[in-house]
Amino acid sequence: MSELAKCGNCEAVMDVTAAAPFARVRCPNCDTEVRVKIDFGPYLLDRRHAFGGMSVVFVARDQTLGREVALKVLNEEYSGDETRAAQFEKEAELTALVSHPNVVRVYTVGRAHGRFYIAMELVNGESLEKRMESGEPLPEKEILKIAIQVVEGLQAAKQSGLIHRDIKPGNILVNGKGTVKLVDFGLSLVTQGGRAKAEEVFATPYYASPEALGATEEDFRSDMYALGASLYHALAGKPPISTSSTGTKVLREAKQQVLPLRKMAPHVSEATGYAVDRAMAFLPAERFGSYEDMKAALRDALEGRAPADAPLLQSRRQRRKGNGMTIAVACVLAFAILSGGLVLALRDKQEVAEEPEPSALPPTQQSAELAIGQRYQDARKLLAEGHFNASEEAFSAIWKSTGVPEPTASWACFEAGVAAGLDGRSADARAHFRRLGRHAGKVGLESQLRQGFTELAQGWNGLPFIELPPNPPESSTGSLFYFAKALKNWEQGDRQAAEALAALAAQESTGRESASLAIYRQWAGRIARDAERLEEAEPDWQRDWTVDGISESLAGLDDLLKKLDSAGRARFIVRSWQSWLHATRRGLEEELINDEG
Repeated sequence: MSELAKCGNCEAVMDVTAAAPFARVRCPNCDTEVRVKIDFGPYLLDRRHAFGGMSVVFVARDQTLGREVALKVLNEEYSGDETRAAQFEKEAELTALVSHPNVVRVYTVGRAHGRFYIAMELVNGESLEKRMESGEPLPEKEILKIAIQVVEGLQAAKQSGLIHRDIKPGNILVNGKGTVKLVDFGLSLVTQGGRAKAEEVFATPYYASPEALGATEEDFRSDMYALGASLYHALAGKPPISTSSTGTKVLREAKQQVLPLRKMAPHVSEATGYAVDRAMAFLPAERFGSYEDMKAALRDALEGRAPADAPLLQSRRQRRKGNGMTIAVACVLAFAILSGGLVLALRDKQEVAEEPEPSALPPTQQSAELAIGQRYQDARKLLAEGHFNASEEAFSAIWKSTGVPEPTASWACFEAGVAAGLDGRSADARAHFRRLGRHAGKVGLESQLRQGFTELAQGWNGLPFIELPPNPPESSTGSLFYFAKALKNWEQGDRQAAEALAALAAQESTGRESASLAIYRQWAGRIARDAERLEEAEPDWQRDWTVDGISESLAGLDDLLKKLDSAGRARFIVRSWQSWLHATRRGLEEELINDEG
């Protein structure tokens, strides 16, 4: 179908079908150059603003509301490509999910002149990439202030179930007041329980995380890595890797050899170097366990405080270097020490043979036991502090290590699954418990424990809720299984599971209670408290909603998110409420605009 336009000089009709938006076309009648295709729905193109690989961004005028907007228009070669067009539409949908001052706001999505467009907030400023054009290192405090705001925006995206996947200086905009806006969610993935896997790799190689280049599962720590690499480039004046290769193997190898920031930029403080280096750790488990942790490290650096947990990171790296050593441990005593009595609680009414004193063991075996015990304690500490990703990785590494005795290895797999479940990543938890169920049938576990692991694996990997006894068991081992089952039900949407967790939290501690159970009791109590908060804060869905009423409810839910102690289901419920309210408010706003028109 032909597109026609009138010459503004002689009013001759011109065929402008082949012309691009905002193009100048010479009138065949009077030879005057005429700007064509400047109207896009309610928007009038004013000038070009930026160019991207798939689109052009214009500054446009909203003729209805009288405001300037950024209008992102998909290029012609991609408008006919269903895959790219769908990706473009997905970008708008995903960006609209995130409501935060540090994420650019999307207004509308439409199609005009055969092109898809996204109308969004216009940021009057420049990108971090533009500020880096000179190749000189940028001021440390300026970059730290930018970094903290980027983390705030990424944290909001994570809470909406998104990972950005293309954090780079060009997608970090800074306005004249110093406010940062994240843009371009075109490569984003909606995470399933915290992690997702992309079918293609498009992220910028300088900044992409190793796991993104390996086309393996990504989570929020991939964005954390990309931000760290962007900060590294801004502070050092050069990117963290110099290779021009596009081969993923070469790039991953280069990322394993990145020099510490302070080697490249000695002027940078120790605290800033620590924050950037940790965010860029090659292994996700060695990065910050949460955005709150990263934000705290950046604020320490901005305020001149020394990094608080740098020794912990260093000790983890030293242990990782030695993970290839075979650990010769066959003594049950090691597990009894590190589990705080799980073996004794398990063997109901059975006598346990007296174990030799540690001093009677060979020095090398004592060292191996201490190494496993220390790793287990570190993993447990991470779990207690709510660093679920890092805890899961640490427990998983123990269970996979050669020479770890039973039932220590099995319990490590169990705790990796619980850590993933507490983080709301049910798919990962199911995978751990599935492995545990297969493993338990192959090793020489005591029959009661083997049966417990097997039933738990079946319960987590089945669709129905797991049937729970009316009261938590009194044994430490039974209570651990009870917690894992109740957690599964809670994460699958069973509100009554919160009552079971509350009962476990309120149960009196026994003298033989394991250290792990003590931690799980704490998290059970936090989940139960969050369930009460949800019940009190749930909006009245039957009310007659107004724009102002929705805005008030959304503000209340933002406050609720800050108060929640647990991850996973509680936050998912609040985000689902917010998504419904955002969609309803957009509908009401459109109705008001149409009524005024």
